[in-house]
Amino acid sequence: MTLVVLYAGRDSSFCTLPINSIIINLHPLRIHLLSMFPSKLTTLFTFILCAGSALTHPVALAERTVSAQLVLYERKPETADWHFSLAVHSPGLPKVYAIEHGIGPDKCFVLSDMREPKEGVDKIVISADLIAAAHEEDAQKLEAEVLSIAGEVDRPNRDKVLSGTFQNCFDFVAVAAGKLHEKGYLSEPDAKKFTDYHAAHAADVKKYTDENTKKLCARNGTGCKGKPSKPAAKKATGKKHDGKA
Repeated sequence: MTLVVLYAGRDSSFCTLPINSIIINLHPLRIHLLSMFPSKLTTLFTFILCAGSALTHPVALAERTVSAQLVLYERKPETADWHFSLAVHSPGLPKVYAIEHGIGPDKCFVLSDMREPKEGVDKIVISADLIAAAHEEDAQKLEAEVLSIAGEVDRPNRDKVLSGTFQNCFDFVAVAAGKLHEKGYLSEPDAKKFTDYHAAHAADVKKYTDENTKKLCARNGTGCKGKPSKPAAKKATGKKHDGKA
């Protein structure tokens, strides 16, 4: 007798059973049956149960289908225009768009994903692998989900900004990373990269940028012109990211 070995990718349990003489390849599971035919009916039932067990481990397979990273961009450090944004990098995406809190007409800060990071100005300071937690099949769907989760982060309105107590674009990055971890899209160590970087520099960022942000939000007494998100992202997520909650 030889053994049948069933496996369903990383972290799956191995299942073995005796059988006799054929090789079957069932993609994506690699099920190798050596030596067919079963001598007893119970062996067939055991095989079916083992195959069912293997099929209950789809996560590792789904995670492997998308190669994507969440990156943190930083621009113009230690100036009044010091700014931070997130972005998804993947070979499956034709362009990279910054996911960021920018200044908009009504709430002052709005979620935007229109701007392409500028080489030499926007510099990557952190990169972490994204996990396809909902078994997203491609990079576009994964990026859309990241954008949707980022849209859950509170945005301060004009009055909140002028009061001096508000979450800025850097705070947005840390909170978004935390939410992505909570929903399974970032591992705990990778999420900690973002929150640790925020903890180390948050006070300095506020010192350099708060007064400038207040001035921008007070301009003309009505707030500032915002940027809507690109239509593709709106369509993919079913949400608007142009400052209209």
